[in-house]
Amino acid sequence: MHILYVEDNLINLALMERVTNTRGYKITSCTTAEDAVDVLEQKPVDLIITDIRLAGSMDGIAFTRLLRDNGIECPILVTTAYEAMYSRNDAIEAGCNEFLTKPLSVRKILSVLAHYENNV
Repeated sequence: MHILYVEDNLINLALMERVTNTRGYKITSCTTAEDAVDVLEQKPVDLIITDIRLAGSMDGIAFTRLLRDNGIECPILVTTAYEAMYSRNDAIEAGCNEFLTKPLSVRKILSVLAHYENNV
């Protein structure tokens, strides 16, 4: 399974890369939604995980809307440490498949990835 992970926190980025590599998933990481769009123009992915708050001009919700408006159909999971600032409903309405709150445990990451691996 090829995962696109969009996260500007380098600690979270390193954790996700380490966890996904232990399971043999291919991961492409970006720190901005704009960079992620460039990646998606070059190669398809099976799953996208994006933080809501990102560096750059686009947040994870706007990024999700853009992808859905452009026909990207793979599952999109949105993560946030700011649950009080962002609505699960807004994320789902934008086209996210899941709204995950941080901190994410390794167990939770593996569980979510296994679920989507079995469904892609």
